[in-house]
Amino acid sequence: MTKTEAEKTIRIMLTADHGCSTCARQLIDQFSESFPEYKELAEVLFKLEYTTDKSDHDERKALGQFMSDFPGYADIVKDLLK
Repeated sequence: MTKTEAEKTIRIMLTADHGCSTCARQLIDQFSESFPEYKELAEVLFKLEYTTDKSDHDERKALGQFMSDFPGYADIVKDLLK
């Protein structure tokens, strides 16, 4: 599985049961066990989806913090900032 394929798969999992974070968390955990090389990517995308306050005016700041925390995935976060 390529990084692009993993990202697409993870993004699909994040929509489980119409945005159920518990359901998505369980799928992310299973995915991470099966594909440990993409565990960090899965965590980044999960956190971006479920821990960033969408109504917060400082969303760009929060995403910037993710870029600092996970520099290997800055390209994904930069796409969200557009």
